[in-house]
Amino acid sequence: MSNQIPKIEESSQFNFITSIWIVPFIALIIAGWLAFQYFSELGPEIKIIFPKNEGLIAGQSQVKFRNVPVGKVTKIVITEDTEGVVVFVRMNKESKSYITENAKFWIVKPEVGISGVSGLDTLISGTYIDLFSTAGGKFKKEHIGLSQAYRNISGGEYFHLNSSNGSNVMVGTPVYYKNLKVGQVEYMYPGINNESQSIDILVFIDKTYAPYVHDDSRFWIRNMLNVDFSRGNLDVNVAPFHTMLQGGIVFSSTGEDISKPVSEKHIFTLFKSKTEAEMKRIVFDTSALRKFMLHTQGSIANLKVNSVVRYEGFDIGQVEEIKLSYDKTSHQMLGKVLIELDTSFFNDPNHVNSTGKKIYIKR
Repeated sequence: MSNQIPKIEESSQFNFITSIWIVPFIALIIAGWLAFQYFSELGPEIKIIFPKNEGLIAGQSQVKFRNVPVGKVTKIVITEDTEGVVVFVRMNKESKSYITENAKFWIVKPEVGISGVSGLDTLISGTYIDLFSTAGGKFKKEHIGLSQAYRNISGGEYFHLNSSNGSNVMVGTPVYYKNLKVGQVEYMYPGINNESQSIDILVFIDKTYAPYVHDDSRFWIRNMLNVDFSRGNLDVNVAPFHTMLQGGIVFSSTGEDISKPVSEKHIFTLFKSKTEAEMKRIVFDTSALRKFMLHTQGSIANLKVNSVVRYEGFDIGQVEEIKLSYDKTSHQMLGKVLIELDTSFFNDPNHVNSTGKKIYIKR
């Protein structure tokens, strides 16, 4: 038996199936397909400008619409003018249809206020951006974030109040009607007339109860304890416990003609108490209002602005202004009291020309 060495013939043909390059080639196809899937499902990136970052974390904080996650914060940078922050958000592909000029964004975080604790869900999920939007509109990439939660005005109406000092009222103070919470204070800012030193207050009333607000409705602060002797009777009113904690504003309503809306420019006076609100008589015939200046040398220490002017037991007006001055000649304190009266009380149908109106200051 002879030893024969087998001959090995080299093949010059390339066999793709048995080639070592098949593995990376397949891996490349898979990677390409995954990349295509990723970018095809990738939604738009938008920018939201906020005054400051309030707990948002890049790569973690979400954007929610109707409590459903629709995006995620990718980057947070300072604006060029250093007056705010720019939050970059990668939205889901399906959310593009409502990222329009109608979209409103605000940051939701845990807060403790007079109306209770809000944003409790952020204790688990972390601070997030909430979104409100309506159908229609063009896609918008850059947005200005809100400093507070957006209020959909279609769910109610705003009413303008004016207070002399705004005491016991702050943003979030609830508004009540017949012991039912129907709204809250949304905004407070100094009055237009700086000399009056008043406070303008905007309250939001739910649409179910907004029709009960009329031009003759009265708003007053629901005090914790109100003691009043102005009508000759002791009036003591103790508020419920929850009102002692968070305060409140109450309004009255006749319940008549609820289809008649309040005029847009109407401003309600916010009274300090229910007693003060009831003393203020609503006068529809303003031509019957007359102002009188009273001069007195007697003591008016117990007389206050908004005190009642009474005639034969009926409230016919109120004190508008009180001024004191010292007379060097008589060495006495002189008082000037400006009052406003509803003179329609003195109309006598049996006498065309009636006179003889006397006014007394009750000390």
